[in-house]
Amino acid sequence: GKCFQICCLCFAASLGSPPGTGSVFLSRLAFGVQDVAGLLLPLYLLRFVLLFPEGTPHGEEPRPAVRRVLWPAVVLAPLHLFGALFPAHPVAVALHDPVLLATALVFGLALASVLVVFLRKSRGTRDWAYGSRMRLAAWGLILGFGPLLLTTLGNQFAPDSFRGFERLT
Repeated sequence: GKCFQICCLCFAASLGSPPGTGSVFLSRLAFGVQDVAGLLLPLYLLRFVLLFPEGTPHGEEPRPAVRRVLWPAVVLAPLHLFGALFPAHPVAVALHDPVLLATALVFGLALASVLVVFLRKSRGTRDWAYGSRMRLAAWGLILGFGPLLLTTLGNQFAPDSFRGFERLT
């Protein structure tokens, strides 16, 4: 439940616009937090899909692989915040493109992993009705997040040809 709630918060924060403020520092911080929410969305979604529907037994820790899913955010989130708060700093200028590339790759790999894991879980069930619901949810994920995945990777590697597709998605 917690992972799903965090996914919803990250999705809402990454799609919303930061509130207007008179402070330059606060507006830069709001844009940095929005970037971090966009980074955390596919990672928490992957964590959710890895735990869904079995979860973890009461009182047990998640498997090590589930805990490691958030490691890219530990590295990239401070860099996003630093770049948003101090955009003219020479280090922030030098790291801007590599951080965006790494974030796009993490975003793309995590979303693709979400789709693969969910499809494998939907195919691995013996109960036809349960498997049908899982496959329906998997198609919803593919149709919902597929264009987002294509747009993110397209904007990173071929930005001119994906401008019209971004408006469509």
